[in-house]
Amino acid sequence: MAAGILAAWASPGSVAAEEGAGLKHSGSIRIRQEALDGQFRPGFDNHDDVLVMRSSLFAEWDTGAWRFGGELVDSRAYDTDAGSVLNANDVDAFEPVQAYVAGDFDTPFRQGQCGHGAGWTLHDEPGVAPPGGVR
Repeated sequence: MAAGILAAWASPGSVAAEEGAGLKHSGSIRIRQEALDGQFRPGFDNHDDVLVMRSSLFAEWDTGAWRFGGELVDSRAYDTDAGSVLNANDVDAFEPVQAYVAGDFDTPFRQGQCGHGAGWTLHDEPGVAPPGGVR
C-alpha cells in the first residue's frame, strides 16, 4: 500500500483569527491521494486509488465567564469506482464533532468544600471548623 500527500493547507489550529469581543475561529483543509496495489479481498479491484479531502472549522465565543464553542468536519472522497474498497460508509460528509458551553469561576466552592485539585473532601480537616462552626 502506498500513500502520497498531494497538498496540505493549514494544519489544525495553525490558521487562527481573533475578532471583536472574544470570537476565535480556525480551520484546516487536508487533501491526500492514496493508492492500493495487491488488494487481497475478493470482489474488489486489484489496484485502487482515491483522492480524499478533509476540512474542519472551529469557532469559540468567549463572553468572559462563559465560552460557547463548536467544531464541524467534512470528509469527501473523489475518483472512486464501483470496485473500490472505499464507499459512502467510510466517508463522513459534514458532521458536527463537538459543541460545548464552558464556564470559568474564581471561587466555585467555599473553603473546606473542595480539596486543592484533589476533588471533593470526604471528611473534616483537622483544625478547620465546618460551615456553621459546629463539629
